[in-house]
Amino acid sequence: DTTGDTRERGLAAAAEEFGLTQVAEVRALAQAADATAAVESFLASYPDLGGIIRIASTAAGDVNAICAALEESGRGGEVKFVTVDSEAGSEEYFEKGILTATLGNALTIDTVISTSILVNAVMGTPVTDEPVDICIPFPLVTTAEELQMETTYVIGEDGLYPAEYFQQNFLKAYNSDVTLDSILAELEKYSPEYVASVWG
Repeated sequence: DTTGDTRERGLAAAAEEFGLTQVAEVRALAQAADATAAVESFLASYPDLGGIIRIASTAAGDVNAICAALEESGRGGEVKFVTVDSEAGSEEYFEKGILTATLGNALTIDTVISTSILVNAVMGTPVTDEPVDICIPFPLVTTAEELQMETTYVIGEDGLYPAEYFQQNFLKAYNSDVTLDSILAELEKYSPEYVASVWG
C-alpha cells in the first residue's frame, strides 16, 4: 500500500502550485494526545501559521483532537484545518468553522474495488489477468451535513453497499456483464450522496 507516499507527493505538488510553505511536520503519531501536543507546538512556534494539513495517521481520534486543540487555542478558523480521511463526531467542528474541509473516506471504496477484483478471481470469474493500479478520487466534504451522510452511509457498520447491489455490480458470478471497466466505473459514481441513494 503506497497510499501515504502518494499523498505526500500530492501535497508537495499542491504546495508548489499554490505557493504554500511547509514549516513543520510530525510523523508516527501513536495516539490522539500526540496530535494535540503537535498542534500546541505548531501554534507556539509559528504565530503566523496559516493552516494544518493532515494527510495520514493511524492514531485513533486524532482529527477531533486537532480540532479541539485549535478550539482551545482560540485560533480555530483563523488557522485553517483540512484533513484527508474523515472522522465521525467532527460535525460540530464544521459548524464552528474549525474544520475547514475533509477529503472523505476513499479507503472504503478502495477496499470494495480491490476486494471485488480478488473475489472475482477466487470464484473463478476473473475480471483481469493483470495487476490493476487504481487511482481513487476523494469526495470533498465541507459541511456538517455532508460529513453526517458520510458517517452514516460510507463508514457505517453496514458496509458500503447492500449485498444485492454489491453482487450485481461487482461480482461476475452473479452478473455476467460485470467487467473490470464496469467495476472501475463505480468510482465515477462514488460519493456519500450516491451511496445514500443506493441504500434508499
